Amino acid sequence: MEWVQQPMSEESFGADYGILFHMLTNIYVFPDGFNFDVTGQDPVFETDKKEKTTYDAPQEAEKLDKWLDDLAKDYVDSQTGHLFVLFGMDF
Repeated sequence: MEWVQQPMSEESFGADYGILFHMLTNIYVFPDGFNFDVTGQDPVFETDKKEKTTYDAPQEAEKLDKWLDDLAKDYVDSQTGHLFVLFGMDF
């Protein structure tokens, strides 16, 4: 989801100029269920298998993996195979 926009008027900038655009998915917000900010409402998943009865790291990792797979369908760079992921918010 990237493209180069050419100026409307070649007289202004010339044909050699362009602006690279990159469309972000979901702006740059974390996926649902992964807001770990101190003000966030999502529970942090439990990674300590021995100490906690609420151990859910594999299930949460699977959710994140699915989100990344879905994102990659539209956003993986065809030349490098890289996926640019912004994960967070302003504050």
